[in-house]
Amino acid sequence: MSSDQHKTKQALIDELNQARRRIAELERCGGVSEGGDEWLRLEELRWCSPLAQLTEDALGVLDKSYVYQRVNPAYERLWGLSKEEIIGRSVTDLFGEAFFSSQLKDRLDRCLAGEVVRYSGWFEFPVLGRRHMDVTYQPLRDPEGRVTGLVNLARDMTGQALAEEQLKTLLQQTGAMAKVGGWELDARTLEMTWTEQTYAIHELPVGQMPSVQEAIDFYHPEDRPKIAAVVQAALEQAQPYDIEVRFITAKGQALWTRSIGKPVLKDGEVVKLTGAFQDITARKQAELALQETKDDLEQAVRFANVGLWDWDFITNKVRYSEEWKGQIGYADDEIGDAFEEWQSRVHPDDLDKALAHFDQAINTKADRYELVFRFRHKDGHYIWVLAQAFIHQDSTGNPIRIIGSHIDITNQKALEQELIEAKERAEAASQARSEFLANMSHEIRTPLNGVMGMLQVLDDAELETQFKEAVSIAMGSSQTLLTVINDILDFSKIEAGKLSIAHEPFDLNALLPSVIAAFGQQAANKGVALRSGLAPDLPARVLGDAARLRQVLFNLLGNAIKFTERGEVRLDTRVLSGKDPARMRLEFAISDTGIGIPEDRLADIFESFTQVDSSNTRRFQGSGLGLAIVRRLVGLMDGQVTIASTLGQGTEVRFDIRVETAAEDELAPHEPVRAGLRTGLAPTKALQVLVVDDEPTNTKVLSMMLNRLGHQVQTAANGRQALDRLRSQAFDLVFMDASMPEMDGLEATRHIRDNQDGDLDPSVPIVALTAHAMKGDRERFLAAGMDDYLSKPVDAKALRVVLDCRAAEGG
Repeated sequence: MSSDQHKTKQALIDELNQARRRIAELERCGGVSEGGDEWLRLEELRWCSPLAQLTEDALGVLDKSYVYQRVNPAYERLWGLSKEEIIGRSVTDLFGEAFFSSQLKDRLDRCLAGEVVRYSGWFEFPVLGRRHMDVTYQPLRDPEGRVTGLVNLARDMTGQALAEEQLKTLLQQTGAMAKVGGWELDARTLEMTWTEQTYAIHELPVGQMPSVQEAIDFYHPEDRPKIAAVVQAALEQAQPYDIEVRFITAKGQALWTRSIGKPVLKDGEVVKLTGAFQDITARKQAELALQETKDDLEQAVRFANVGLWDWDFITNKVRYSEEWKGQIGYADDEIGDAFEEWQSRVHPDDLDKALAHFDQAINTKADRYELVFRFRHKDGHYIWVLAQAFIHQDSTGNPIRIIGSHIDITNQKALEQELIEAKERAEAASQARSEFLANMSHEIRTPLNGVMGMLQVLDDAELETQFKEAVSIAMGSSQTLLTVINDILDFSKIEAGKLSIAHEPFDLNALLPSVIAAFGQQAANKGVALRSGLAPDLPARVLGDAARLRQVLFNLLGNAIKFTERGEVRLDTRVLSGKDPARMRLEFAISDTGIGIPEDRLADIFESFTQVDSSNTRRFQGSGLGLAIVRRLVGLMDGQVTIASTLGQGTEVRFDIRVETAAEDELAPHEPVRAGLRTGLAPTKALQVLVVDDEPTNTKVLSMMLNRLGHQVQTAANGRQALDRLRSQAFDLVFMDASMPEMDGLEATRHIRDNQDGDLDPSVPIVALTAHAMKGDRERFLAAGMDDYLSKPVDAKALRVVLDCRAAEGG
């Protein structure tokens, strides 16, 4: 209703009240007659007042026969008829018999019986259509109080009704989405009214209203006393309530509900309860899951002994968890919540770093913070703490809060220190092991050099047959001993991680035939054919470790010949396909027709110290390390080894390695020196040779070997004597031992190359001759200025190679 309508209504009320007061005055003065003429005149006056004619409310007067006697202009507009067309007609004529009978007659009769009747509803009008009207029927009485008719006041409330319907629809939709229903309970009759959503939550059909007790029975048995108590307190004491309780629907579904009740009072008494009823199952389940997660997290934090802390920069309040305090031996109430509690307990040596790290995280607007420091315990000792935190920032990036944790990592720190110390001990042990291996190599090879050197001298001498045979046996035994020593040393170096693979160019087409040739005589002596099949696409030069490849092939071919009594031994090669032509994989296959290996021993054949026949009556000797070394060397060359064998028929071992192709003109650094071996050059003249060695046996052996080859030899016992010899005489070649008293071979070589006094020949060829045969020794000697390298025991053939090359170079 508009403000103007409100003013019109109020004015009409005032006018009617004024009329009533006038009637009352007339009655007191005797101005109203018994016959009622004056009353009728007053009623006419009241009806014809300007307000009655101007109001927007429709006014009509009906007699007891439901016939219209008067209508105001608003009533005319409502029906789209003039007053002449309405007055004298009955309600049935306007509304129709059906509507009259079902909606109007009962209410009209009640009014004609003396009751003021008020109601609202929808009406259908010819011109205005469907309208929602607030209707009041007021009885009309004569002076004797008899009802003579009624006044019908109808106000158009269509706009408000439509808005209310829209609001109701919206509330129903919102309630359905929020699962909120409404209800009302009459305190006197205990009759309830529910919205559709309340029925839906109960899973009851609309209209199937339960009693109050039945409604309470929907709640979980444990919660029924609670809901009954709050409803009773609301009815009896006007106490509102808002509780969350468990609920079981008509179909047995378990829910969590929120029940809200508010008493409505009249004259100080509760006349009804109104409230809301909401399904909060989803939220409650989330809360319970969150609480469960929180409980689990708190339990995990307690179990993991993680201390939590929270610093609000806005309030400058700090909170430490019970676990945080417990880490350093304090009860929850023994330490206050202040930043100084943390700062005062950081180790003095760590405090500046900790504060600087913290300030840096804040000033750089980092989102996290992490630091390890020492923290003082209640009993005085320090624990190691890992502090981690997330820094929360406002919309401008300024830090407003930091939430973090303290984790006691004292045990972890102790373990780290133990690991550091263990690593240092392991490195020291490895270094000691390496030094021991180097010393063992030197100490074993030095006497063995004397034995094998002398045997080689005797082997070249004119001896009787029986002595010749004895020398040959001794030579074979010493060679076997050298092989065993080399295997042990190589295996020890591999186990210690001291053996590395070279990456140098070498001639594959030269290496493989030389390996076959080396075993030719051994195979011929046993009557075993030795054959090879080299792939036509085999690259001529590759980058790899020629020495280790030769070692693997020597080991496998040596085993194949050793365990083959008749038939043949083969070495086959092929190139495996690869995506990169510059990088390829080569496969080598060594097969024989020997005794074979039992199937149950194949899996262990490459293990350390393993032999096929380990009995006291075995026919073939060996250290059991050869194949173990083969597998490890192949692994270092990025390959694998496989074996197949049939007992009594033979064995095939395959292995592959990865290599890179090398340019045709690339050679290993030592290749030019050894190139003379392939030319078969013979020395063209006797050489003047200086042998420098502090061990008399070694000097004697080498001198005898050189003399038998027709060379002139002088000796020196250390580097200083060697320099004196070189100052007094020119030499074609120097064999220089590495380890000697007074001045070792490396220092002597540097003096020769430097030639600071100008009395030495800095170009004289120097060949290292030493029992140092560990990986890196050759490189160390060449870096010191030496030209080549021979390891002890000296092999006569290798010695001839050096001499032939020198003779060819020197002319």
